[in-house]
Amino acid sequence: MVNFLLGQQIGHTKYPCFLWLWDSRDKTHHWFRKEWPKRENMDVEEKNVITDPLVRREKIIFPPLHIKLGLMKQFVKALDKDGSRFAYIGKKISSVEYGKH
Repeated sequence: MVNFLLGQQIGHTKYPCFLWLWDSRDKTHHWFRKEWPKRENMDVEEKNVITDPLVRREKIIFPPLHIKLGLMKQFVKALDKDGSRFAYIGKKISSVEYGKH
């Protein structure tokens, strides 16, 4: 929905984030690169922007729960799957799965 409001192309795009120029197809850097360049503008026909935005970027607010869940997901993915910390989380949260089904 955020992409629609900001005039971005929907679907699996190269630059899906409206805040950063995060390259979704650059799989080699996803877990290693710590900082991505900031998206300075939302110019039409550049970096997956197809129309003028309906709202300003500054007006988009993410619910805190979504932020917390996203950070926790990234934290667990970065853990060593054979380590004691991952095992501890697995014991505490019974719904943690080790792979996709």
